[in-house]
Amino acid sequence: MVAKVDGYLLKDEPIATLIEAIKTIHSGKQAISADLQPLLFSLEANPLNDREIMLLHAVKEGLSTEDIAQAKHLSEGTVRNYLSSALQKLHVTHRHEAVRLAEEKGWM
Repeated sequence: MVAKVDGYLLKDEPIATLIEAIKTIHSGKQAISADLQPLLFSLEANPLNDREIMLLHAVKEGLSTEDIAQAKHLSEGTVRNYLSSALQKLHVTHRHEAVRLAEEKGWM
């Protein structure tokens, strides 16, 4: 089952804002608290897949490509390919930059 949300307001909104939001939603549109709009526009979708995230966690632990490959039962080439893909998606040049950025964004 999927729930549909047409509005989201903060609990301390003025009553006039609540009434206006109800009218807006009733007319078929969506309503959101003005205080939440900047947050919503700052959210980014995570471009990393599960394997890339897993390998970035291993990088964070200080593991080398060889160590990661052995621990995850992958070839070193596969590890390098996934990490390279993560670097490209995050627009960074180093593994540790990728870890830092992914953590800042809440993606790992």
